[in-house]
Amino acid sequence: MRVVVLGGAGFIGSHCVDELISKTADVLVIDNLSTGLRSSINPSACFSVLDVCEPELRNAVSDWGRPDAVVVLAAQTSVTRSCTEPLEDARTNILGLINVVELCLQLGVPYILFSSSAAVYGEPERLPISEMHMTNPRSPYAVSKFAGELYLKSIAQSAGVTTCIMRFSNVYGPRQRSDGEAGVVSIFADQFARSNRVTVYGDGSQTRDFIYVADVVTAMLRAIEKGASGLFNISTNTSTSVLDLYRTMGDIMEHQAPIDFRPARQGDILHSRLDNRRAIEALDWRPRTDLRKGLEHTIASLR
Repeated sequence: MRVVVLGGAGFIGSHCVDELISKTADVLVIDNLSTGLRSSINPSACFSVLDVCEPELRNAVSDWGRPDAVVVLAAQTSVTRSCTEPLEDARTNILGLINVVELCLQLGVPYILFSSSAAVYGEPERLPISEMHMTNPRSPYAVSKFAGELYLKSIAQSAGVTTCIMRFSNVYGPRQRSDGEAGVVSIFADQFARSNRVTVYGDGSQTRDFIYVADVVTAMLRAIEKGASGLFNISTNTSTSVLDLYRTMGDIMEHQAPIDFRPARQGDILHSRLDNRRAIEALDWRPRTDLRKGLEHTIASLR
């Protein structure tokens, strides 16, 4: 199997590449290293420093050889930046994706897996959120992710390319950066490690659906191996409050940093939990890592 991983130097992407190579796949990593790290790239993978918007992308892939699948993890992921620089967000997340889809059509790539986000749902009307829940993206980032889904359906699917869209809940694990628009787990871990005050926005009662990165990667590979198409929530279908996360991490690190409570951020969703039954049934997959075990792995990797 030959797979191109766009964003393969990033958090989820580098884990995906590692797992593909462990299954003897040939992998081409394409990443502009704006947030990804060269040191995270598996040495057995081929690597090209390119942005998804560059016209040279097609030559880089065709010179390597026609892939059996393309995994699209390259994205502008900062919600804050999407609000201050919506044009740049759209350039990467919409125009970049269109460039990728066009090269796939030109090269005859049969399969595209696209990473979307729970952000496309907006404020949920009910929990857990199934794939049939209405979409109401509330930030330019969420809008661009949803637009990417629509472009895949209207361009790639209509041309006969099998497409798989995965809406991830809150992914955490080793290699996740604590700067920029990082997840709360990596931010807390960094603040605990530095013995700083832990920042909590709002009263900490807001809940999230945390999923360990290895479980996400397993779902992605199952989809590629099965040639699965359609839309899937990738989550644990469980709720954990921010304060419970803080307490568990403090227990693991044997240290309770004081909390710095700050006003809730405008636009933050109070509760989010994704229904993962469709992925469990169609992909023969389920998340295996409970939150405490995943946090232990994550914190150990930092130490």
